[in-house]
Amino acid sequence: MATYLSFPILEVLVKSVEDSPTSANVVKAAASGILSHYFPASNGFAIAPASQSQSQSQPSRDTLTLRIQRHRHGPGYSAPNPDRQELVDHIVTIAKADYDTETNEVEDLYTTLKDLENTLDHANTESGRCWGLMVYATTLTFYEYHRDSPEDRRLVFRGPYHVRCDDFVIDRELRYLARSDASFARDSGNK
Repeated sequence: MATYLSFPILEVLVKSVEDSPTSANVVKAAASGILSHYFPASNGFAIAPASQSQSQSQPSRDTLTLRIQRHRHGPGYSAPNPDRQELVDHIVTIAKADYDTETNEVEDLYTTLKDLENTLDHANTESGRCWGLMVYATTLTFYEYHRDSPEDRRLVFRGPYHVRCDDFVIDRELRYLARSDASFARDSGNK
């Protein structure tokens, strides 16, 4: 099965990120392009930037926070209910360029992860569960978010994966998320 790299525009965006991982605009464009490929409106998804009130953090020109939303009654949810047709957050994504020379990479990654967790804390979900994705320069890291878990155990991660070298893994993860219900039940033994 072809991955996002088989589409010329996405290949160009990935190459741009590899060439300029510190360019915020390049990273944001690549993240938006890849996500739009896997979560199209024709499949019931809406991709929208999170407002400052939704992300509860200071807006940054270097960071793009996106909410991938779907109707509650869309694929992966129970039968349509006219009283419950609002959008719910399916995936919250933060895209950020590589750190600059004025910051420490570990601190920058930690801050970006905390921004993602903070945004997930305010996500509009049915069950307090949601998917998270951190795009940090050339890497993607996937998260399961569980609001009811202890604070230091709310995020369960998979990755990081390199945008080119791990394209088959990223493709598999994004396809899985596109068809999955974020209100999955976590095994009670893992809480």
